[in-house]
Amino acid sequence: MEKDSLKALALMGLEDAELSLLFVNSRRMRELNKTYRGIDSTTDVLSFPQYESRDEFPDEGEFPIGDIVIDPQRASEQARDAGHSLATELRVLLVHGIVHLMGLDHEKGGPGARKMRNLEKKLLAGLGK
Repeated sequence: MEKDSLKALALMGLEDAELSLLFVNSRRMRELNKTYRGIDSTTDVLSFPQYESRDEFPDEGEFPIGDIVIDPQRASEQARDAGHSLATELRVLLVHGIVHLMGLDHEKGGPGARKMRNLEKKLLAGLGK
């Protein structure tokens, strides 16, 4: 996951960016989802951005862009359902989380959702998925 994180950030020209990655069980993910999104159910990945958008990132030096939380149990179930490996699903969730840290959001639909999907595809291709 570390190599994929570093490569994905480099593909976006963010070699100096830092992110934290946390793996939690479904119970903890549900608690986080309820606390921070008001949704009382588990989810596969949550992102907690440090900035509202990429426009706010510092121009130089190392800087944190945020935190990504992944539920590996949920990822395993989704991998099985999608017919690919857990490693592939974790990479998909990592990229999804990173793109959210860039300030993009798919939940509102429209151009932002398309831009997010396109960036995810580009990054996954760059990672070799």
